[in-house]
Amino acid sequence: ATVERIRFAAQMAKQQLSEVTETTVDVPFIAKRGEEMLNMHVRLERSTFEALTEDLVTKTLNIVEEVLNRAELTGSQLDDIILAGGQTRSPNVRRLLIQRFGRKPSSTIHPDEAIATGASIVAHALHTNKPLRFSGILPVSIRLAMDDGSTQLIFSHGTELPAEKRFRVYPSEDDNSILLSFYRGEQERAEDNSLLGTI
Repeated sequence: ATVERIRFAAQMAKQQLSEVTETTVDVPFIAKRGEEMLNMHVRLERSTFEALTEDLVTKTLNIVEEVLNRAELTGSQLDDIILAGGQTRSPNVRRLLIQRFGRKPSSTIHPDEAIATGASIVAHALHTNKPLRFSGILPVSIRLAMDDGSTQLIFSHGTELPAEKRFRVYPSEDDNSILLSFYRGEQERAEDNSLLGTI
């Protein structure tokens, strides 16, 4: 329960730092040392928070840029930039977006409401029988591990879903069994990707 209280306080501090440049994280009674109760009282500045999260923000922007490159689009070709999720309230996120893409994100949709707004647009289209085409895209490649530790590409990232692939496997000579381990990732070596599961 203490970890949850600290996590909640950190979440609140993150939200507050979108509006103010400094806040305090207060969590009473987080532990006991002898007969003494220990309290958490931390002053946090926006600049410190931005420094701590800079690598995550940069990684997110790189992913956005990679998606645009795959779609062969530039930031200037987009009709609008809509932010979704609490962290996108951060002034640093907005500032870096403008630096990277040369335009301001939309202020007409609240970041916490963006997903619900999109879902309501889809629901309206379905209810009114308007034509609507959904297509899922595989965000990360799917690979099959080989005996030497390498991988065989089964589906490349960007594959439209659903998709089907046929390939041939052979049982082991020892006990006539087949063990298939599937990974998600872009690396040639199985160990450098994330294990999806084994059949």
